[in-house]
Amino acid sequence: MKYPRWVLILASAAALAKGPPLVVNTYDADSGELVTTTTRQTTQVSATSAVLITKWQDHREGKTGTQTVLVDANSSTLSWKLTEDGGDTDYVGERDGDTVTVRGSLRGEAVDKEHDVGDLAFYHSPAVGLEAFVRSGAQKIEFYTVRPDDLSCHKMKAERKDSEEITVGDVDVQAVRVKWGLTGLRSAFYKRTFWFREADGVFLRSNKSRGIYSELVPG
Repeated sequence: MKYPRWVLILASAAALAKGPPLVVNTYDADSGELVTTTTRQTTQVSATSAVLITKWQDHREGKTGTQTVLVDANSSTLSWKLTEDGGDTDYVGERDGDTVTVRGSLRGEAVDKEHDVGDLAFYHSPAVGLEAFVRSGAQKIEFYTVRPDDLSCHKMKAERKDSEEITVGDVDVQAVRVKWGLTGLRSAFYKRTFWFREADGVFLRSNKSRGIYSELVPG
């Protein structure tokens, strides 16, 4: 049986994890209610790959789980697994050449999807993938990502804008603003703005969208 690559290195990744985790909270844009919390630990497993282990908690629904992701040197996703603790969501995705497959279950429904992504970067999460884009100094990038609610795949574009000082928590941080969204004629239907720390590219904040926004917890 062929196992996804994350299975082969997960045990060593957990043992080798270094540095403080990154904690991101998502809030209701109107009430300020805490909606979700994610805690991400990164482990460099080779010169060209890293494992990201993220614990997540949905405060509204009382759900928790773990997402384990293998990325390359450019933060493009190679494989990932998301599991809800004691729940009905458990799926694995993997990239093989131009194809991304996702199999398992999502909210109790069977998932078996295959997406053609060509030779572009693939980010399981733009908030994570675009960190490497910011660090590279590039002005524009096209990539593919999946919607977490239905695992459909979409082509996106991102553009680096200006650098500005923003306040995260009570801390003033120099940040790079990145606008991203759908490509072509569909671009009018979905646009986002993210801010990343200029010093190292770490995600800082998202704009308000669909009633929520996310922000790094200073630590």
